[in-house]
Amino acid sequence: MKNTLREQLNYCKKSGWFPLFEQAAKDHQLELSMLLAIASRETNIRNIIGDAGHGRGIMQIDDRSHKEFLRDHHNNGGLNPETNIDYGASVLAQNLKIFRGNYANAIAAYNTGTGNVKKSLVTGKHPDTTTAHGNYGADVINRASIFKELIAESE
Repeated sequence: MKNTLREQLNYCKKSGWFPLFEQAAKDHQLELSMLLAIASRETNIRNIIGDAGHGRGIMQIDDRSHKEFLRDHHNNGGLNPETNIDYGASVLAQNLKIFRGNYANAIAAYNTGTGNVKKSLVTGKHPDTTTAHGNYGADVINRASIFKELIAESE
């Protein structure tokens, strides 16, 4: 996995997106490695339309849940890397506020929504219960730890 993530990080840097991730992390007081890890899980850090046409851009902003963002921003249908990364960061930051700084819950909510995570927690289930493949949050946290190492190696 480390080699794959290294390739993704290199692609991100070559594409000119790494500074956008750095700025979004700074603006929203997030860990850079977490944003990269979400982008990695969502799209392998590619600027694509995914999820049967509903996920937009690097951070896969869902057009069913985030209509206002896609409608109100001049961002090429969600494919503008700068606005896409910043908006994804704002979603994660909001989730962190809702879940009082708990990254596992906030990341799971990035994938499945805050309501689904709250339902899981109230019933004593793991926050990943309703996420993609039942492991979204755990996988993102694992990727983040690897990205943290890779970033440190490249400094």
